[in-house]
Amino acid sequence: ARGLSGGAQLGDSIPELLFGHQGAVLSVFLPDASRLCSASADAQVRVWDLSKGKCVAVLRGHHAAVTSVWCDERHVVTGSVDGSIRVWLLLGGKCVSHLET
Repeated sequence: ARGLSGGAQLGDSIPELLFGHQGAVLSVFLPDASRLCSASADAQVRVWDLSKGKCVAVLRGHHAAVTSVWCDERHVVTGSVDGSIRVWLLLGGKCVSHLET
């Protein structure tokens, strides 16, 4: 299978539907075959365990829709229409950096 960003492969087992956001999903990032990060108009970012099909973390702190998300094995980086960029610890979900644009 052809590689996707971060190492996930086409054909890897990924749940068809994940439920949790209260607004439209505006951005997703699939760093590997086991995790997915999603950003939403509900001002939240969710980290999903794809093997279980469950949300394992909800990152709250933006004051408006989150339009971009990226993550690696340690951090999640998000951007919002509230004019901020935030860096979060993947484990624990603590915001460790907050930049106003």
